[in-house]
Order: sequence, then C-alpha cells, then structure tokens
Amino acid sequence: MKKLSLQKKLIVGFMFFGLFPAISLYILTFTDLFSEENKFVTDAKSRLVTTRELKAFQIEELYKTISNQVFSLATNTATIDAMRDFSESFKIYNDELALDQSLILKDLKSFYENEFNKKYSAENKIDAINFEDKINKVSENGKALQYSFITNNKEQLGEKNNLFDLNNQTFYAKTHSKFHNTFNTFLNKFGYYDVFLISADTSEVVYSVYKEIDFGTPLNAGSFKDSGLAESYRKAMSSTKIGEAYFTDLTSYYPSYEAPAQFVSSAIWENGKKIGVLVFQIPVGKLNVILTSNYNWKGTGQGKSGETYIIGDQKYMKSVSRFLVEDKDNFLSLIEGLGAKNPEIDFIKSKGTTATVSLIDSYGSQKVINGEKGFSIFKDYRNISVLSAYRPLKINGINWSILSEMDEDEALGAYFSLRTFAQLVIFAFSFIILLSSIYISRSINKSLASILKNIKIANKSLFKTSEAMIDSSGLLASAIEQQAASVHQTSSANNEISSMVERNSKNANLTVERAKDNLDLSNDGSEGLLKSKNLVESIKNSSSKLIENVNHNGIEMQKIGDIVQSISEKTNIINDIVFQTKLLSFNASVEAARAGEHGKGFSVVAEEIGALAQLSGNASKEISELINASVEQVNKSITSSKETSGALAKETTESIIKGILQIDKCSGVLSKINISSESVNSYVNEISVASQEQMQGINEINQALGELNMGVAETTKVASSNKLSAKNLQNECHKLDFSIQSLESIIFGERKSSEVANIENHPNTAKEKSIGKTDHELDKVS
Repeated sequence: MKKLSLQKKLIVGFMFFGLFPAISLYILTFTDLFSEENKFVTDAKSRLVTTRELKAFQIEELYKTISNQVFSLATNTATIDAMRDFSESFKIYNDELALDQSLILKDLKSFYENEFNKKYSAENKIDAINFEDKINKVSENGKALQYSFITNNKEQLGEKNNLFDLNNQTFYAKTHSKFHNTFNTFLNKFGYYDVFLISADTSEVVYSVYKEIDFGTPLNAGSFKDSGLAESYRKAMSSTKIGEAYFTDLTSYYPSYEAPAQFVSSAIWENGKKIGVLVFQIPVGKLNVILTSNYNWKGTGQGKSGETYIIGDQKYMKSVSRFLVEDKDNFLSLIEGLGAKNPEIDFIKSKGTTATVSLIDSYGSQKVINGEKGFSIFKDYRNISVLSAYRPLKINGINWSILSEMDEDEALGAYFSLRTFAQLVIFAFSFIILLSSIYISRSINKSLASILKNIKIANKSLFKTSEAMIDSSGLLASAIEQQAASVHQTSSANNEISSMVERNSKNANLTVERAKDNLDLSNDGSEGLLKSKNLVESIKNSSSKLIENVNHNGIEMQKIGDIVQSISEKTNIINDIVFQTKLLSFNASVEAARAGEHGKGFSVVAEEIGALAQLSGNASKEISELINASVEQVNKSITSSKETSGALAKETTESIIKGILQIDKCSGVLSKINISSESVNSYVNEISVASQEQMQGINEINQALGELNMGVAETTKVASSNKLSAKNLQNECHKLDFSIQSLESIIFGERKSSEVANIENHPNTAKEKSIGKTDHELDKVS
C-alpha cells in the first residue's frame, strides 16, 4: 500500500484532531442513555413513574370505594330486607302466577334465538350457544321470571331495567316494586353495569337491575357455573365474617355478549346467618376512563404514544389499548403482522377493546407479574421500544399490575433531537474542517513544494561544485606530486653540489698547505743559496714538480669552476620549480575563489604555497648571485694561476738552464717565487673562504628545500583533505538527495519502486531524471 502524501496526511490529521473532541463529546454524551445519571432518561422516568403512581392510586382508590360501597350496601337494612323478600318471593313466583310452561319456553326460545342471538352474532361473528344448553338447569320460577321481565317486557334489549312494576299482584312483583327503584338509582348514580342479589340457599340470581339472561339462573349448576358471576358468589359465600368484599378477575361474560366483565361481591347477613350475596358488575369503561384520562392522553401529558394499562397474572391485558382507540385499522394490521390469531382479532374488532385477549409478553410484564416494581426500556406488545414504569396493584383478591409506557422515540425525543442536531453539527463541521484542511494542506504543500524545489536546485548546484572540487583537488594533488618530485630532484642535486663544494674546500686547504711548503722551500733556497749549485738538479726536479702541481691546481680549479657552473644550472631548475609553484598557487587561488565558501580553506593553503614559492625564489636568487660571484672568482684564480705558473715555469726553466751561469740571480728568482707563492696562498685562501660561503648558501638552500618539501607535504595533505571533504560533501549531497526523496514521498506519496531502484543503481543519471521529474511535479504544485 503506497504511503499517503503530505496533503492527505494533513487532511486526515486535521479531520482527526478537529473531530476527535466533538466525536468524543458525542460518544460521552449520547452513549450512556441507559445509565442512572442520564438526565433525559431520568426526566422521562420521572414522568412515567408519576403517571403510573397517579393512575395506580386512582384505581386502588376506585376499588377501595367499590369495596366500601358493596360492603355498605350489603349491610344496609333495605338490602337485607330485599334479599330476604326476593329469595322467598322467587320460590313461589311460578305457583302464584300459574303460567303455562310451554308458552314460557316458546317465548324464551324465540328471544334467545332471535333478539339475543342476533346481537351476539353481530358482535362475535358466531351463533349463540344452543338455547336448551342455557335454559336446561333454570328452575320453573326462574323461567317464569325471565318470561315476565325479559321476553314479555316491552322495553328494548338493554333497557329492561325500566320495568318497575309487573302489575300481577304477586309477592315478587310487590317486592320488585318496593326495592327496584333503590337499586336502579344506586346503579345509575355510581355507574355500575348491573347489581345482583343471589340466594344463599339455591344460588339462584333472584334479582338483577338490568334483567339479562343471567337473571333467574342457578350459579352452582348449568351454563353459568364457571362464569365470573358464579366465582364472585362463591367467594362471598366462603367468607366467615361480615364486612369483606371480593373481586373477580376481568373475563369474558356470556350474558354481556362476551364483553369483558368483572364482579365484586359481599355476603348479606341476617341474624348471623348468610341469606344471600350482593354482587356488582363493575363497568370496564370506568377503569378505562381512569387509565386513559377519559381518552385524553395528549391533554394529560402522555404525548402521542404514552399509555397506561393493566395486566393480570397471566399477562393478558385488562384494559383497552390507546392505539386501538386512536387508530383501530393500523393497530389490527400491526398485531396481525405480529402473529395475532383470528379469534383475538375478531374479538378486538367486535368489542373495541384489548382486555382479556391481548397477551403482553414483554420484559416488563414478566418483571411485574413476579412482584417487581421498576423502570426499564424494552419492546412492548407492538414490538416497539418503549420506556416503561411498572408495579403490582394493591387490590384485594386480584393480582393485577399497572404499566405506564411511552415510545422511546417520543419519551426521549429531546435526546434524539439533540443527538440528531449534534450529528448534523458534527457533519457540518466535518465538511467545514474538510474544506479548511484541504485549503490549508494545499497551501502548506505548495509552500513545501516550493522550498523543496529550491533545495533540489541548491543541492544540484552543490553536487556539481563538489564534483568540480574533487576534480580540482585531483589536479592540484597531481601538480603537488610533480612539485614534490622536482623538489626531491633539486634536493638531490643540491646534495651533490654540497659534496662537490666540500671536496673543493678540502682541495683548497691542501693547496694552501702546499703553498706554505713552497714558501718554506723558497726560504730554504735563499738560505741554501750557497748550496744551489749542488741542488740545481734538485731545484730542477722540484721546479718540475711545482709546474706539475700548478697545472694540477689549474685542473682542480677548472673542476671547481665546472662544479660551480653545475650549481648555477641546478639553481635555474629551482627557479623553474619556484615559477611553476607560483603558477600552481595562482591556479589554486582561482579555483578556490570559484568554490566560494567551500574553497576558503583551500585558498589559504594556496596563498601559503605561493608565499613558500616566493621564499624559495628569493633564496634561489641569492644562491645564483653567490654562484656567479664564485664562478667569476674561480675564473680569475685560474687565469692568474695559469699566468703565474707559466711565468714561473719559464723563469725556472731559464734559471735551470742558466743555473750554473746565473747563480747570482737565484736570490732574485727565489724572491719572485716567494711573492708568487704568497699570492697563490692568498688566492687559495679566498677560494677556501668562497667555498665555505658556498657551503653556507648550499645549507640555506637545503633548509629552504626542506621547508619547501614540508610545504609540499602539507599542501599534499591539505589537497587530500580537500578531496576527502569534497567527497564527504558529495556524500552529504547524496544523503540530502535521499532526504529530498523522502520529503517528496511525504509531500507527494510513495514513488514507484523502479524509480527508487534507478536512483540506487545509478545515483548520478537516475538522480538527474528523478530531480527533473520531481521539479516538474513541484512546478505543478507551485
């Protein structure tokens, strides 16, 4: 994977550091939704708990009131009298009326199969249970009373309570006329669905306000023995003390066309004996009014989805669902999609309620039927996430629980709105940061590209300069090597001159000694003038030797002249070396000036070499002057020696020839010889002094050549150092070039591996291509 360019890295970096705080704050703010400290959840919980407690209090108070009402009415004297009279009159009603039972059965069957079944079928989509099954356990008195108050009642179905007096003078008719108005008024005042009086002896419903088909039926046998009314009767009959009320669960009730019904009962005592049971049929509507706030959810702060409902210990709902009331069709489609069976759907359609049929199988329902009180977020019976506050209700005899819920989207609407707003803000800032980072990164990239371009140009120039320095250092090293060879050759020649001068000095000293000997001999000749005749031959011989020695001295002097001439030629070589050194110093200064800052050190070395060359030139000049003087003096000495030797030889020859005849003239001749010997001695002394001066000059030349040799070695060392520095500079240029490539990789992203390989394998040519290509890219960026 190729490396990202600097621009992309900057964009990523700006995006990361720009959005990290916002995203972190977002995560910290909006990911602890379910913690106890979350204010949004806490506020929603507070509202739901308040609603739950308010509704629970109202329902518990309602059932307390109902309990007190049924107890109060059951212990009322009028109720006790009514219970006693209705029970007694019920037993004799058929005997008193003497009706035809076949006619009664015919009318009852007609009512069941027509009026009742018509409404039952309309509400339940099925036919009513067979008439014979419902009536076969009803006594003749019960059938007779159903006939009188139901089938023979001109009031419409559901309004049978408007019949107060049968006008048949029976005991039951009189009792009904006496007490019916009281019970009917009580029912209407307190909103009950029906009021029943049930005989303790026969378990028959001896009285009801609305006279439905449960009127006159027995509760310990027949089709109503398992009904809620029969359960209410049995609970009251099982009581052992006065003043207790018993509630039944909410279940479907056949006489009410399978509508949900609930009963509360209390035993009626007379003289310590149970004579009957008072039962109220509690209207489900009253319970729904409390739970739905009279169907005004929005007006009571429950918003669009808040609802409170009751479930039993089997998780079935005991009240109506808000969503059924507000949008029946969508609710039915919803539960059908969730797997509701057709009987359940038909029941809800016909009854307009979810009570007794809708199973609430949720996390909250399981918790609350286990007796737990709490608050949770879970999916409700619509499979929608809700916030729910739940707890069991405290109602005597029934295990009900209350749940106050609201859709999570609405309950935490502020939270989700704020989260959405935060998301929009983060998105907007992301866009702004992206645009800003693109602009800034482009500006930075452009500036860096421009700087990189200048660095590449400078590096290219520096690389060329280092190559030129290496070439110049090589040339200078070569020249210095040649100069060192010349200096070495000059030193060797100078050593030879030194040896020659030393030998010349020794010969001069020997000549001086011989001149002294000649002088002594001349003195001896003067003293031995008298013996001259005897010694003429000896003189002649000595004269010959003297001539030979003089000739020999002339030859030696000629050799000295040749040696001095050779020294002069060597000095000319030194002058040539000095000239070449000055020329090389000048060239080195020029090259150092071209190198700029990097050539400053070398310029100083070149100046030092020039100075040493100047000193060598001056010494060479002085040596040349000394040698010229020596040559001139030697030539004079040779000439003089030849002339003197010639004259002496001539005179000696003449003296020898004339020795015998001109013995008297020996003294004069010897005097001349003494004078010539002194002159020769003086000349030889001058030659010795000149030789010593030549030795001193040669030593100075040797010293100068040594210093020049040291300068050459130092120059060679400096040249090598300069060459090494130039190579190091070139290596640094290579390193800088790789650093530039790394910087290019950072700015533009990773290059192709082939380009890198070309640069590594061909550092000069590939580098030129790479630099050129990158320059083009830098120009584009700039």
